[in-house]
Amino acid sequence: MVTNSENIDKIIDIKSSSCLIEIKHSEKESTNGTGWLFSTSGYIITAGHLFYEKNVLKRILSIAVKFPNTSRRLTGELIHHRYDKDSWVDFSIIKICPTACEAIFPIPICFDEDFPKQGNIISGYSNNYGSLRSRVGK
Repeated sequence: MVTNSENIDKIIDIKSSSCLIEIKHSEKESTNGTGWLFSTSGYIITAGHLFYEKNVLKRILSIAVKFPNTSRRLTGELIHHRYDKDSWVDFSIIKICPTACEAIFPIPICFDEDFPKQGNIISGYSNNYGSLRSRVGK
């Protein structure tokens, strides 16, 4: 948890860590969603269901990531995904080039231990796509 006053401005500006994600499945089909940068190493967390249809991983041609404070579309790589509607598991991790996100402050994440371990429960809260779209644009 961030407690010192020098990071207050960064906490207020965490909305800049949110991004628009576009997954292209074919020339005519794509899926859009939101994600959040959570590491200066370029890791983004997003919903797993963006990559699935009826619990089956869909074909992925490309992943584009756009932050509200830049006009660039960054290329993302899906490095972890899991979606199981019955057990309420719904997340994916996308990686972008770390130098592309140097000016973006990641969302603060707190764990009971120093580093998350297998079995830790992760909860997320999101802004709906419509609200982000009005800030980010295309």
